[in-house]
Amino acid sequence: MKNLFKLMIILLIVSSVFATNSRIVTLGGRTAIVRDDDRNINLFPQRINDGSLIRFEGINTGAPNFLFTFGENSKWGFYGGNNQVNDFLNIYKGIGENSAIKLGLAMGIESSSDEDSNEEPSPGNISTLEEMKSRNIGVDFQYGSDFGDTEFSTSIGFINGPNLINNLGQNINTYSLENTFGTVTTTNEGNASGTLLAFDLQIRKPANIMFFENLYSNTFAGFLKTNSHYEPNNVVVEHESYSDFFAISEIILFNEVGINDSMFTIYYGTGFNGAFQSIKDIDTVGHTEDTFSGFGVGGPTIMIGTEIDVKYFVFRFGVRKNINIFDFTKEISTSDFGTEDDIRTIKNSDILSNGNYVFSSGLGFSYKKFTVNLQLNNAFWVTGPQMILSGTGGTLGASADVIYEF
Repeated sequence: MKNLFKLMIILLIVSSVFATNSRIVTLGGRTAIVRDDDRNINLFPQRINDGSLIRFEGINTGAPNFLFTFGENSKWGFYGGNNQVNDFLNIYKGIGENSAIKLGLAMGIESSSDEDSNEEPSPGNISTLEEMKSRNIGVDFQYGSDFGDTEFSTSIGFINGPNLINNLGQNINTYSLENTFGTVTTTNEGNASGTLLAFDLQIRKPANIMFFENLYSNTFAGFLKTNSHYEPNNVVVEHESYSDFFAISEIILFNEVGINDSMFTIYYGTGFNGAFQSIKDIDTVGHTEDTFSGFGVGGPTIMIGTEIDVKYFVFRFGVRKNINIFDFTKEISTSDFGTEDDIRTIKNSDILSNGNYVFSSGLGFSYKKFTVNLQLNNAFWVTGPQMILSGTGGTLGASADVIYEF
């Protein structure tokens, strides 16, 4: 029931914090440590005041995301693309030289009706009327401002939409089916919905901690509530409710070092994070109640990226590795069938588990105010000649972006 709606959470988090930009991916994967990249507008909307540009991100997909910023004394921006569903309004607005807001509004309303009738006298009047309706409403607001050398932004998001009715296999808000056979009428009815409320706070500032000169912190918290109900012929066969509270906090320490007039630039950092989640899933018909709680501490996350600028071309290489320090989860399943409750408890803990190294590489081309960034397919370094000469082994690039500054 909850999987489809939880996908909306993942998209919300990924679109605002983690990178899909081809340049960022090849420099360690985090926008926060590459301060001169235009994708920092996603983190801190006041960066819209730094210049005017047109950016198409993921042009290889055929449905790229875009950003258009313009204006002299007063900056404006518009964004959209494949990640924004049911777009109604997506804007940036600069406020003075150091502040800006971002406002996104998504709406979608769908309904369908299918009526089939047969009025022949024998064996009797037969008719069916099936109706399905769904709606999507999403609002996100972000405010960002600079306080001296400190960059600050905060955002709040709200999403309300359909959810999955398991017995129908439909992701909708309301459903009704009316069958008439002669003088006998039967009805099937169902309803489902999902709501998410999320809050985000981001800060980036100079900080002398160990041998790092900069600090970025991000705190994200949200609450998700979903439900589904279905009853054919006044018999309830599905009635579920799901709630999920989660919070994620992260700190990244990083440096940027330019060598030989920035012909060779190194971006490197390390991050630590903590997370908490509490879930309750109640199935009234199945007489079950599942609860889940967990917390964890991760780090250090190691991220390193290098850029080599040779006139019109920029070569990029990056590596990233995650290390999990500790996590603990507890899951309780309760069933009240019979005279006594059946309770099952599962506990898991994990200490010092290492993730894999993730390597990436990319190529940039710049001419005057025009830039193309390409994330290379890692297989290129093994089967490059075959990919170029014979077209086998996959495509040369994994993703591509185009930027024009004016």
